[in-house]
Parts: sequence; structure tokens; C-alpha cells
Amino acid sequence: MNDHLRHLKLVFECLIEHQIYLKKSKCTIAQKSIEYLGHVVSAEGVGPDPEKIAAMTKWPKPKTIKQLRGFLGLTGFYRKFVKNYATIAQPLTALLKKDAFIWSQEADRAFQNLKDAMTKAPVLALPNFAKDFVIETDASGIDAFIWSQEADRAFQNLKDAMTKAPVLALPNFAEDFVIETDASGIGMGAVLIQNGHPIAYFSQKFCPKLLNSSTYVRELCAITSAVKKWRTYLLGRKFTVYTDQRSLRELMTQVIQTPEQQFYLSKLLGYSYDILYKPGGQNRVADALSRMHDPEEACMSITIPQWEFLERLKLDGSVQQLAQQIHDDPVAHPNYKVQNDLLFFNNKLFIPAASPFKELLLEEFHSTLTVGHGGIEKTFGRLKENFYWVGMKNDVINFVNACLVCQQTKTPTHLPYGPLQPLPIPNEVWEDISMDFIIGLPPSQGYTTIFVVVDSLSKAAHFGTLYTNFTASKVADLFAQM
Repeated sequence: MNDHLRHLKLVFECLIEHQIYLKKSKCTIAQKSIEYLGHVVSAEGVGPDPEKIAAMTKWPKPKTIKQLRGFLGLTGFYRKFVKNYATIAQPLTALLKKDAFIWSQEADRAFQNLKDAMTKAPVLALPNFAKDFVIETDASGIDAFIWSQEADRAFQNLKDAMTKAPVLALPNFAEDFVIETDASGIGMGAVLIQNGHPIAYFSQKFCPKLLNSSTYVRELCAITSAVKKWRTYLLGRKFTVYTDQRSLRELMTQVIQTPEQQFYLSKLLGYSYDILYKPGGQNRVADALSRMHDPEEACMSITIPQWEFLERLKLDGSVQQLAQQIHDDPVAHPNYKVQNDLLFFNNKLFIPAASPFKELLLEEFHSTLTVGHGGIEKTFGRLKENFYWVGMKNDVINFVNACLVCQQTKTPTHLPYGPLQPLPIPNEVWEDISMDFIIGLPPSQGYTTIFVVVDSLSKAAHFGTLYTNFTASKVADLFAQM
């Protein structure tokens, strides 16, 4: 009580000094607890207003989104008193999405749990700034683990699907590939086929942006996604795409009118393909995959590496010579070891600097269909995981930069060029001119070059002839004679 009187004295002196007045009806003095902005402040700490808690417990079951927002707004004001408030209220907040307000048993449980949590809200202690603060954090899933009938059905369906998984055929690169794609209102699906046998399946759920896009854009996205997924199979060979979107048959001959067409067509540059129409009723596999609700991608494939050059590498003279040196003096070569007649450096297969196998490995790890012309860093990363030779990084840089396929098909990585600016219109004739040379023409009386001068305003052109080895002085004399 003495501390309280001392605090009152300091407050009143401060009010008198600044000539601030208080309304008596709004003042309470010497109270054990007071109500302030929906909270009850006492010596024990801060707690929620009991009247507000009583209002929450009597809140009727919401029948509209507006009523639900009102309930969540009231409980959200006191969320700091409830542990794991977001987890408890998640089924209710999910109903606030567009066209999602369907009151279910899960929402009813969350509604009751949230009211129960509010009635058990603890009284929080007041902060003491003379002591250290401690923060405890935790991250959990959005939803509480509730095993429902829907989850049980999905569990059983998934087990049944795994027991009936088909045996996929191995790819034969001597034959053509066929892709069947389809896009539904949920997602996309595709299947890679050879001779009527599936090689790989692919399905993916659409993002919210694509869900609101047109059927044409969704079908086009399904084609580009499938081609990108199986790029290592398709790059460098012609393949056929079947779709149930009739307008996509003339994709390469259509006039590009929308940004979406430009965006997706750029993803198909460098491929040789035909797009054919196939009704959805006949395109059953891709149609079914596109209507799956699983948001994760599903793809099955098999790759079998070949190491035919190992036997030839064992017979390399430089490898055998270095292996003998290591055998005679292993201390002088601490990072080397010989295993199965092969030489290893730091557990990576050693390739001599002058070995012809370097070119073979660079070709295998950059240009083959299984790697798909990766960049410098990807090619170097794949090689250094298994091999070592002196100057590997420089060899990779030179090989990738000299790759003709990469130069023809890949987009440049430099910054885009600036926009072209129109030249100012001159006010008088011959105020602004442009000049150019037409060279390499068949000789005519010894002349092989035409000097062209054009006036920018009138577009009048003048032509003059020059010999092959013309100089600046000869060009100036010819210009003065025009």
C-alpha cells in the first residue's frame, strides 16, 4: 500500500505540473484489479475480461462468413493468452477462403475447442525489465493430426495403387517417343510412350494462377512441362505430342498474339516435334493423371550407366607408370591409391592429362541425352564427383563454350540489350545522312564495292564504285564528287 501511495503522489505531481485534469468518474484508486481495454490487470498479471470470455462461450454456431469473422476477430484479440491458437483455429480460418465456407464436423470441433481454450486462458505475468527475457519457439504442421475417414480411404487407396503399379518399359533410343498430355480443371497429366508401352508417368497439380487460366493455356503448360520433364529423352530427336486441345495442332503456324503463347513457345525452342489431336476419350491415361488430386509430382524412370572405357584405361601406359611409382614409394604420393588396376586420387578415378578419354568423358557428361547439355557448373560438378585430372575446370569451360548445340539452342545469359531509339527527323535535306558499303561483288571494270549514301529526310540515294583495296582518302574523294 505504501508503494501505491508513493506512485500516486508522483503521478499527481506530474499532472499538476503540466496542468492535466482527470475525470473523477473514470478514476479508481486503491483497487486490487482493474479492467482496461478488455483486459483485467491485477497484482498477479494480465488476463482476459471475464465478460468477453462469457460472450465467446455463448457465441452461436456461425452460419455465414460474416458471423465467423466476428467470432475469429473476438478470439484473435485474446490469442496471446492461448497456446497454439493458430493450430486450433486453422479449420475455421480455412473457411474464410473464397467459396470454401462449408460447416463440417472438423470445423465444429475446432469451434468448440477454441471456446474451451478461451475459458482456460491463463493470467499472464507482468514484464520485469530488470530481469532477462527467454523466448521458446516451436514450429508444427498447420493442422492437428486427426485421422479421419477421408484419410483412411486415401491410405487404403494408396496401398492398393502401389500393389498394382505397372512394369514400365525401358527406353529404346533407336525408336521414336510419343507423349500424351491432358489438362483438367485440377492439374496436368502426361505419359511417355514407345510402341504403345508406357515408359514414364507424370502428373502435377495446377497452381492458383493456372487454375484461373484458360483451357488453351493449361493444355499448353501441360505440353511444355512434360517436354521439360523428359528433356533428356527428347532433345536431339523428333517426337510426337498428342493433346485433346484441337487448336494446338497448328501451334507452330499460329500468329503469336498473347504473352502466354510467347512464354510457353520459348520453352519448346530447340526441339523437333509434331503436335496431333487426340480426343480426351481416347487419351485415357493422361486424362486420368490430370484429374488426380495429389499435388506432388509422380515420375518413374530407369537409367543404366555404362563404363566401357575402364578396361582400356587400365592398359594406358601413363596410368601403369604412375601406379608403379606409387607402389614403389607410396609416401611420396599420399593422396593416390591403386585399386583393381585403376588409379584413384582422393577416391576419384584419375585420368592422365594427355589421355584421350578426357574428350570421351566431356562428351558423355555434357552432350549425351541423359545429361542434356548442362552448363559449365553442372558439367564440372558431375565430372568432379567421380573423376580427377589436372586442369579439369578449364577443359570443361572450353568444351562447353565450343558446343555447337548449346550455341544454337540456349538463350544468352548476358543482360538484355537496351531498347532501340528512333533517330531524330532532320529539318533540311542532306542535314543528316547514312553511309554503307556493299562489298564482295563480282568485278566490273575492276570495281568490286558499291559506296551507298542515303539522305535521312528525302531518302534520296547516291551510289559510287570503289576498288577492293579502297582507302579512307579515296572514299572521301568519291563522297565529294557525289
